[in-house]
Amino acid sequence: MNTCDDPRSYDYKRIYNKTPINKKRLVLFVLIDIIISLITFFISKKVIIVILINGLYYLICLKYIIIFTIKIYQKVAPISIRSKCRFEPSCSNYMLQVLEKYGLIKGLKMGINRLKRCNINGGGYDYP
Repeated sequence: MNTCDDPRSYDYKRIYNKTPINKKRLVLFVLIDIIISLITFFISKKVIIVILINGLYYLICLKYIIIFTIKIYQKVAPISIRSKCRFEPSCSNYMLQVLEKYGLIKGLKMGINRLKRCNINGGGYDYP
């Protein structure tokens, strides 16, 4: 293996892919939230019920909220911060992959464990 191919080497050049943000899903998420809020408010006339129903909706959509947050991080975070990860794929890409593959609970657990292992001395290839 060439040292340029090893993520632990200092000569390694990572390809930074900025995953696109699904704007249609974001707009749909907000519209559904507004519709649910209006319907529950007109039916119950109580704000606490609207808050509880919206909280339940956010809990159901939590996986997509976390994925959206990671994609925002990938777009905004400077390369100097993102280049600290010595794993391939990077920690944010790994988190996206495990959330898609294993779901919210197991994916978050695996992603957080990966972030705990991520340091400048570690590294290597670590695919989900």
